[in-house]
Amino acid sequence: MTEFRAAIGREQLKKPGRMVESRRRNAAYLRKHLQEIEGVTPPNEASCAKHAFYYLALRIESKTLRVTRE
Repeated sequence: MTEFRAAIGREQLKKPGRMVESRRRNAAYLRKHLQEIEGVTPPNEASCAKHAFYYLALRIESKTLRVTRE
């Protein structure tokens, strides 16, 4: 690894905390509002863990929403 790449990497290591907190705020907003929609179940966060919410997977009840995968 070059010194230049190491310097960039070192700066990037300062960002994950802020990025995760931003994703957690966004996920909390989405979970709050999506749980109000019948047939849509947002993910729950375990009390013993802190989810990074890299993605937000939803459970969709296709019969309730009258939709298909297609």
